[in-house]
Amino acid sequence: MPWVYFDASALIKRYSQENGTSAVILRSALALQQALQQETADELMLWASDKRLGRAARSEGLTVFDPEVETMDRLQQYLAMRI
Repeated sequence: MPWVYFDASALIKRYSQENGTSAVILRSALALQQALQQETADELMLWASDKRLGRAARSEGLTVFDPEVETMDRLQQYLAMRI
């Protein structure tokens, strides 16, 4: 899957990711979100406790849930809105 690495390199620069792993995760999540929207109109929720990754994902339009600081009540509320 070399395209993930090359696409992720732009995200490394854009969001000053300290390592390539976060950029690859973000690139993969964006690709999955695009596929979900085209096929099912579903939305991806990225679970991430890495603050920098979360900020970058939100900047790219992804919904982010941080299990270290957000509650299960918040998750339930969000999921109820999507049903």
